[in-house]
Amino acid sequence: MDNSKFSPDSHLTLPLLASGRKKRWSYSSLVFSLFFFVPLLLSLPLPTTFIALQLSAYTVFVALYIFAINSPVNRLPLFLTALIAIAYATSINNPGGAIIFGFIAFIVGYYYPLKKGLSFVLVIALSLFLLQFFVLDTPGFFLVAAAINTIVLFGFGAMERRETQFQLKETEQAKTLSTLSAIAERERIGRDLHDVAGHALSSIALKAQLADKLLEKSEISLAQQEVKALAQLSQSLLSDIRHAVSDIKHLTLRDEIAKSSAILKEKTSTLLLRYRMILSKT
Repeated sequence: MDNSKFSPDSHLTLPLLASGRKKRWSYSSLVFSLFFFVPLLLSLPLPTTFIALQLSAYTVFVALYIFAINSPVNRLPLFLTALIAIAYATSINNPGGAIIFGFIAFIVGYYYPLKKGLSFVLVIALSLFLLQFFVLDTPGFFLVAAAINTIVLFGFGAMERRETQFQLKETEQAKTLSTLSAIAERERIGRDLHDVAGHALSSIALKAQLADKLLEKSEISLAQQEVKALAQLSQSLLSDIRHAVSDIKHLTLRDEIAKSSAILKEKTSTLLLRYRMILSKT
């Protein structure tokens, strides 16, 4: 199929990040969110209240993230706004909060078109830059970690979006191919039935007319022969119809792809042969 004509930002509805094969990765990726606690561990001892607040914020982040990956696109802005607020609130006192921006960036990269996603990443990067130089006192760790983490994970999200949309497009085209094949098969069977039944019914009509004429002339023996011939023709017609219907081929997707590939190779070989013949003549 021609993927070059497929826009990655097409109308196809993306599956949720918490569904199908994406579910395991989406949940297991929370392991990386434990980097949230690295700066805290390196800064021990810390006040108990501060640690409790950070633990509470992390718990809220995990809950919001789970809600976000289980929600449709039209409900995402609410959860993304809350996640961004948590990320900024924790990052002011804990550079490990930068990890939250990466999770947000991945969700945005997956669910939103590339232009919107890039605009979001640029705004976040700019805000982090301002936060680093006008609010935080850390020597660049927060800005570098947050920027790299956000950009990289946004890229992963965008690639996952593109790959998923191509898979959806391929599935859609395969279904269309299967439907067209079934329609063509039904049309072929219809033509076969028309030919078989038309010929047999014409013969039956002639035999019936002949038997009627023979009965009018009181030629009972000959009329009986024609009636027997009618019975044989009817049985033959019924057998032919059953054979035509039983000849339906139920092709799987793999069979359809194999058949299409074989046809494509045959056409390609023919074109190459003609091209070589033209070159040899010139």
